[in-house]
Amino acid sequence: IESCGVQAIGIHARCVHDRPRHRALVSRVKPLVTALSIPVIYNGDVFVHEDFRTMAEATGSDSVMAARGALWNPSLFRPEGLLPVYDVMRDYIDIAERYANPFKNTKYVALQMLGAQAPKSEAYKRAQVSKEPKGLLDSLTHCKEELSFIDARHYQIGVKFVDRKADADNIDRNRRKHIKSLKEGLARLQAARKARQEREAREAREEGKEGVQSHAQMDSAKQSEEERERGPGAY
Repeated sequence: IESCGVQAIGIHARCVHDRPRHRALVSRVKPLVTALSIPVIYNGDVFVHEDFRTMAEATGSDSVMAARGALWNPSLFRPEGLLPVYDVMRDYIDIAERYANPFKNTKYVALQMLGAQAPKSEAYKRAQVSKEPKGLLDSLTHCKEELSFIDARHYQIGVKFVDRKADADNIDRNRRKHIKSLKEGLARLQAARKARQEREAREAREEGKEGVQSHAQMDSAKQSEEERERGPGAY
C-alpha cells in the first residue's frame, strides 16, 4: 500500500473475523508501524482520553483515532475526563436540531450514547419510542436526576470483552464464513470477467463479419460503377 503513494495509513487492530467483543490486537500493530515509513493512525479500544496516550505508546503510531468511544461519549476528547451522558446527549440533540440533521440519524446516535452508558435507564426506553427531537429531549429531562448520577467513566471502561480462547468456536466460524465469502466473490469476479471476454470476442467477430461484408459491398459497387463507365459493348 505504501508503494502506491499513500501518505498515511490507518490500522484497526482487529481481524475481519473478530468482533467488537474481542479486545484489539494492540501488540500486532507495532511491527507494522516499524516496517512503514509513512505515518500510521491507530484505531481500536479507545474509550477514555487516557487511551490515546496509552495506545500511542504501545504501538508507536503517529496518531490515534476513536470510533465507538467517540460515538458513545464525544467528551472522551476532553483531557479533564468524560462528561455525564445527560449533558453530552442534550448538547448533541440541540446541535443536531439546529443544523437540521435527519432525525433518524440523531436518534440512532442518541441511542448509541444511552445504550453504551445507560442501557437500563428510563431515558433509553423513552428515547427508543421517540419520533421527534423534542421527544428525545423530553426523555432526558424526565430522567435528568437518574442520569446525573451515572458515572460515564464507569460505563465507558465497562465494555464487556470476551476472551478469544473462550470464543474460539465463534471466531473459527466467522473465519470460515469470511473465507467462503471471499471465494464466492472471487468466483463471481471470474465469471464476470469470462462473460466480458466472451462478449468482447463475439462483438469483435461480428464487427469483423460486418467489415468483410462492407468491403464486399464496396468492391461490388466499384465494379458496377466501372462497368457503367465502360458502357455497353465494352466487353
